[in-house]
Amino acid sequence: MSKDCLDVGTSVCFWCGKASGVLINQKFVACDNKKLKQNMFMGYEPCQDCEENFAKGCWVIEAVAEPLQPDQPAMQEGAYPTGSHWVVKKEVALDIFQRDVPIIFVDKEVAEKIGLYGEKPEATIKCGDCGHEVVPDMMNNCPDCSGNMDEDITEFIKMGGKL
Repeated sequence: MSKDCLDVGTSVCFWCGKASGVLINQKFVACDNKKLKQNMFMGYEPCQDCEENFAKGCWVIEAVAEPLQPDQPAMQEGAYPTGSHWVVKKEVALDIFQRDVPIIFVDKEVAEKIGLYGEKPEATIKCGDCGHEVVPDMMNNCPDCSGNMDEDITEFIKMGGKL
């Protein structure tokens, strides 16, 4: 005669990978027949930490048109997140994408083109504050004068510049 056990697992946040909840099977199961797994995907709902981070700007999500896993649900029709995502200032997102929305889906090519992968820009950009030709730091500031270069970068991209 087998013992009955409560089947317990954990869910993880899709966006950061941290444990985000405990899952409990509502039925007792034979101890040798547990079905719940650790680190189960339970949907695209962000954990509290991610939700707070996403509220700081526009959430840019890299997505593909087809599922990456057999049972992967779409976040919206034709948008299957890859897991890569960024939060950018709302003003910058509005300048680049010309849309005032909280979430924008992009493919990898667009994410790379606008510099979201963090590779070093191919060209320098003229700082609007000091006039020097520089590569902006990770916070979009001029390394020479510390002036914010968000507008300079946006104009650079609009003029066909590639970051």
